[in-house]
Amino acid sequence: MDESKMMEALPILEKLATQNPKDGEVQFYLGFCIFAKSREIKDPFLHKQERLRARDIWCWPKNWGDRTVLNQVLASIPPDGGERQSFPPMPTLIRT
Repeated sequence: MDESKMMEALPILEKLATQNPKDGEVQFYLGFCIFAKSREIKDPFLHKQERLRARDIWCWPKNWGDRTVLNQVLASIPPDGGERQSFPPMPTLIRT
């Protein structure tokens, strides 16, 4: 995770989550990796299924302390998984 290798971390986190289902950190990062994976899926149905899987995982540990980022991501995923989103280009920030 520290090296942003989410796809490599995913199977490890899935195994850890099975072994430690009450570990909020493992669940949080597992959901994060699944959400990242969903962004790579072109098939709308499979994309939606992975978003739902991430959302379901995140709904459990979200009550474990302050998860501001998690709450923002959860708010962006409708309960049905939603449709594939396209994001506008990031604006260029000009610093003076």
